[in-house]
Amino acid sequence: MLRPLRQASDPTSDRFIFTYVYAVKARGLYDYPGGSADELPFSEGDVISVVDRSDSDWYKAEKDGVIFIIPAAYLEIEG
Repeated sequence: MLRPLRQASDPTSDRFIFTYVYAVKARGLYDYPGGSADELPFSEGDVISVVDRSDSDWYKAEKDGVIFIIPAAYLEIEG
């Protein structure tokens, strides 16, 4: 699924560049509280949009146009 992803072009600007990324759906297998601001907390059963699986331990996920990291072992990729 292609989704538009907002990325700030300049941190001091309110303008955004839209980039399209290919996302796959994953379901949370366990609750994950997140340990820092760049980790996405989620609950068991939550459906998450994964946009990067290049690291086998930590995936990148998108929520509301922001990219977070999530532990791959806590997810099951759907279909």
